[in-house]
Amino acid sequence: MDIYILYHGDTEEDTTRDINVFGKLTGKRFVTGIGYSIVMDIMDNWNENARDVILETIQIVTAKGNRMTVQEFLEMLISDKIKVNKIQHLDDIMKEKLKNWKLSVENSLR
Repeated sequence: MDIYILYHGDTEEDTTRDINVFGKLTGKRFVTGIGYSIVMDIMDNWNENARDVILETIQIVTAKGNRMTVQEFLEMLISDKIKVNKIQHLDDIMKEKLKNWKLSVENSLR
């Protein structure tokens, strides 16, 4: 099953973009997409306030239309003992865009 990520302001039509692909869930295996890598970067590298603001605006959507928070999805992976295969990595352009987004969010919180 395809899993998508909707950022603040996105609609389901945006799921065709690479950055909106969170991954693919097949049985007990989840293969990550670029969206997963973006969320992991936010969780690992952003300060707590900026991270919390952004994560509250992100929704995970399944191909069946079920919606959940990032936390709910990650908890489901853990509770269902699903193996995560990280195959998508962020290129330098995406890393720079994330850096700029992070700075923008941090500045808006001041």
